Amino acid sequence: MLNRSVPFLLTLAMAIPAIGAEPDVAPPPRAKLDVAPAPREKPAPVDVVAMLRAPANEATRVARRYDTDRGALLRTYVVPDSPARLDRLRRFDAAWLDALKTVDYTKTTVAGREELLALRAKIEDNRKETERRAAEMAEIAALVPFASTIFDLEERRRNVDATDAIRAATLVDSLRKDVEKRKIAVEKASKSTEAAAKLGLTKWNTGRAADATTALRASLKTWHGFYTGYDPEFTWWLAEPYKQADAALADYAKALTEAAKSLPDSERTPAPRSAAAVGFDPADVPNLASILAAPRSEFEAVLNQFGRGQFGRRADPARWLAGLKDVDFDSLSRPAQADYLLFKTLLERDVKRSELRNAARPPAPKDDTGIGGRPIGRDAMMVELAGELIPMTPEELIAIAEKELAWCDAEMLKASREMGFKDDWRAALEKVKQAHVKPGEQPKLIRETSDWSIAWLKDRGLVTVPALAEETWRMIMMTPERQLVSPFFTGGEVISVAFPTNTMSHEAKLQSLRGNNLHFSRATVQHELIPGHHLQQFMNARWQTHRWPFATPFSVEGWALYWELLLYERGFPKSPEDRIGFLTWRKHRCCRILFSLRYHLGEMTPRQCVDLLIDRVGFEPENATAEVRRSFTGGYGPLYQAAYLLGGFQFWELRKELVLGGKMTDREFHDAILKEHSMPVAMVRALLTDQPLKKSGLPPWRFSR
Repeated sequence: MLNRSVPFLLTLAMAIPAIGAEPDVAPPPRAKLDVAPAPREKPAPVDVVAMLRAPANEATRVARRYDTDRGALLRTYVVPDSPARLDRLRRFDAAWLDALKTVDYTKTTVAGREELLALRAKIEDNRKETERRAAEMAEIAALVPFASTIFDLEERRRNVDATDAIRAATLVDSLRKDVEKRKIAVEKASKSTEAAAKLGLTKWNTGRAADATTALRASLKTWHGFYTGYDPEFTWWLAEPYKQADAALADYAKALTEAAKSLPDSERTPAPRSAAAVGFDPADVPNLASILAAPRSEFEAVLNQFGRGQFGRRADPARWLAGLKDVDFDSLSRPAQADYLLFKTLLERDVKRSELRNAARPPAPKDDTGIGGRPIGRDAMMVELAGELIPMTPEELIAIAEKELAWCDAEMLKASREMGFKDDWRAALEKVKQAHVKPGEQPKLIRETSDWSIAWLKDRGLVTVPALAEETWRMIMMTPERQLVSPFFTGGEVISVAFPTNTMSHEAKLQSLRGNNLHFSRATVQHELIPGHHLQQFMNARWQTHRWPFATPFSVEGWALYWELLLYERGFPKSPEDRIGFLTWRKHRCCRILFSLRYHLGEMTPRQCVDLLIDRVGFEPENATAEVRRSFTGGYGPLYQAAYLLGGFQFWELRKELVLGGKMTDREFHDAILKEHSMPVAMVRALLTDQPLKKSGLPPWRFSR
């Protein structure tokens, strides 16, 4: 302590003048030196060329595929140690071990062979872990006999089976009674060594049962939260039984924990368990030989480094651009050339964004909506469009949207006349909005619509739907708070369903019902799941995964919107009511282009954007407000809302060129797109049409409708 203070004391003493000393005289001012400051050293370029020399390991894609697929199963079968989860993991791992036996290791690189051997060891460890957890559950089964009830309830929820509220309440109430009895029995037995032995209590299994009970309580909470508030009958019947069961489980877990403390230490003697023969489905494993032999982009290593942010992507993209100049473009493989051009475009956009950061922008409009946001201006929009490889102006894109909106208006009138409303399309739309399922029945509608959509696609051979993709999508109910920003479905691996809850105001309930009606929903489910967002995200996670930095809404949202265009043309919506559902969404996307681009040009206020959705699309006021709020304050880029329909048109134009031009079938076309990952559609076109790639970039590609 003293030693640490010495330097401080010395410094302090030197700073204080001695007592009686003459005060210091201020020194004369220093003369200015007429010397320019030394220039700051320019940061060195990122050594991209060195990254390109990274040794190849073709098996990393195989190992990543195993982890990705198994992760999807773990997220689908969420209840820990449930029979459904354990059995599914057993079958999956068995299929992979069997498939690895077919690999010819003599044809792999040394690094690839080591990766595959490590993968096999990992799968063996996972199998042992699964069997260990199954054995542990068997050992504590007598302490948690109610587990089977929770397992069954959650499995029925996962499958979106019909829910009988009275039966569910009865099961939960019986569970509560069983838990309370077990608690009393454990508390009594824990006070006597003889009684504990008779009940089979040990320090280990009692503590393990406490952990299992806590996990089961969380699973029951998830099950209850899925329905309560959305299903009036369920909410009414389950309110008290669930509350009591939840409290009973909490008390029982606490009692088990306390009992474990009082029990003497003892060596665990696991019950003997023989591993049963496990069947498996070969479809659980992709063609490993084709993955190992697939062309590899040398830019995988570069983009993986870039994605990890080791060199400060956002801080200095110029360093990466400088590093790209040293790359011998002509020596790259075709996949790597595509990656080079996409990477260069991304970096150039980031540099230009930085340059425009302090540029003048249109003033932020203020009105009575309270919706925030900040227009970026025309110059910044041109930078964003260039980053998407779109050689068009905002005004040209607005003209496309206005033309499409006029087409939608004409189609809407046709449907209105078929419904007997003549040219009163608003009356026809009103009838469509009133056709909604009862509160609580929306999950069943989503499941049935998804099943029907997938069967429809398969019957027509339009796209390959992997069995695992069909198995692993999930459903949650959107909270009332989230619906203030997103009043309609959102999707991907998880479809989030917007529907009224018991806590909403009367007006909000009605608008949510009307905005998520039967016919709107039929036009939305396939957009969010298969063949839309879920299928695309499923494939993106498994093919060309290094390209994730190039992901763009023109591909992500454009792909799902493209399917709306194709399904409409192919007669997917059979009735005029279903066609109005599809057309309403398409009009919505037209208006998104109009209001988002004009807002960022400084030509529209949020109020005018809301009114546009109400007047031209027929949205409910609250839904229209939520959509605009989401557009400008939801963390989306300035082109995001325009990307839905414009990206759809890009894929539509490409299909005309390749499918209608007789060069590919629909299935070949769609499967090829999915295996290239998300990227600007102009590059998808270049790859699918075998367009020569040049270091200077792609030639301009304009699209229309």
